[in-house]
Amino acid sequence: MNDDNNVEVLESTSELENLSYENDNNNINDNVNNNYDYTNYANTLESNNADNFTNTNNGKVPRYRSFRIRLFEYITGLAFSLIFIGMSIFGYNYYSKEQATYTEKSSINYQICLKENEYYGESCLSENNEYVSALTNSIRATFNYSKVYDLKVDKKYEYYVNSKIIITTDDEREKELYTKEQKITEKKKDSIKNANVLNITETIDVPFNDFNEHALKYINDYSLISNSKLEIQLVVKEGKTKKEVASLVVPLTQLTYNVTKNEMKEKQTTFTVQSNNPVKYLYVLLIGLFTLVFLYILIGLISLFIRMNNKNNKYEKKLKQILNTYDRVIVNINDDNILKNGNEISKVSSFYELLDVRDTIDKPILYYRINSVKSEFYVQDTNLTYKYTMKKSDFDN
Repeated sequence: MNDDNNVEVLESTSELENLSYENDNNNINDNVNNNYDYTNYANTLESNNADNFTNTNNGKVPRYRSFRIRLFEYITGLAFSLIFIGMSIFGYNYYSKEQATYTEKSSINYQICLKENEYYGESCLSENNEYVSALTNSIRATFNYSKVYDLKVDKKYEYYVNSKIIITTDDEREKELYTKEQKITEKKKDSIKNANVLNITETIDVPFNDFNEHALKYINDYSLISNSKLEIQLVVKEGKTKKEVASLVVPLTQLTYNVTKNEMKEKQTTFTVQSNNPVKYLYVLLIGLFTLVFLYILIGLISLFIRMNNKNNKYEKKLKQILNTYDRVIVNINDDNILKNGNEISKVSSFYELLDVRDTIDKPILYYRINSVKSEFYVQDTNLTYKYTMKKSDFDN
C-alpha cells in the first residue's frame, strides 16, 4: 500500500515538473517574441550566410588574397608571359633561318654593226676596237648572268635591259646637264623551283645611231660644249632587290669611240633562307600557348579592375545594407589609430558576431573603409578591441 502511494506521489511530482518546464519554455518563447530586435535578425542572417557559404565552398574556408597580392600576381604573370613569348619568338627565328651562300657573275659579248659602206667587207665588227660613229648603225650585245646557290631554292625574278643617255659638263666636275632613261626590252619574268642555278641570257640590238643623233641634237640646240655617253644595263630584280649586274658604256657625239664593259667578277655572298628544321614548329606551338596564357591573365586583370570599380557588386551591396540597417550604432572613423592603443586584438568571423559583442558591452561599432575592396569594423572594450574585417574577395564566389 505504501509503495502504491509512493508511486502516485512520484507520478504527480513528475507531472508537476513537466508542467513547470513547459510553462517556463512558453514564458521564454513569449519573452523572445515580445523582445525581438535586430540581434535576432542578425543571427538569422548570419546563420543563412553560414549555410550558403558552406554549400558554396563545401565547408572549406577560402584562403584570402588581398587586392594588392592579386594585382601583383596578375602583373607578374603578364610579365613572365611576355618574356616567354619573346624567348619563343627568338627561338623560332633562330631555328627557322639558316645561312647559305651563292656565287654570281656576269659577262658581255658585243659586235658593232655598220651601215652600208664601201670600206668594210663585213657587216659587224668584233669587240675591243675603235669605231667610227658615222658608220655605226647598232650595237649587238649579249648579256650573260648566272647565280649558283649552295642549296636548292625557290626563287622568282624578273629582268630587262635599260638604256640611259647622260650629258655632262666638259670639265673636271662633270655635272649632269641632261639624263634620259628608258627600257629597251620589256620586263621578263622567270623562276626556279627546287633548283640551285639561275641563268639569264639576253641578246639585243641597241640602235646606236638613234641615241647618238638624240644627244647631238640636244648639244647643238643649246650650243653646248659637253660630254655625252650611253649606258646599256642588264637589270635583275629579285623580290624587292633590284640591281644592275652588267653594262656597256658607249661615248656619244664623238667622231670615234670605243666601248667599255662593266662585268661582274665572280663573287660569293652569304644570305639567310627559311629553314625546314622541325624544331621551329615547337616554338610556334610555344608562342601560341604563351599568347593564350597572356590573354587569359590579361582578361583576369581587366575583370579584377571591373569588379573593383563595380559599385553594384555583392560586397558593396552587403556593406551598404549593414551601414543602412545599423546606422544608429555605427560610427565612421578616418583611420585605424585605435589599433595602436595597446589593446589586445580579438578577431571575429562575422559582423553579426561583432554586433553581439556590441550589445553585450554597450559600445558603438567603429567603421573604417580601408579601400574599395576592404573595410574594418571595431568594438573597443577597456583592454580588448574586437575587429571584423570585411573583404570583397569573400563575396566573389
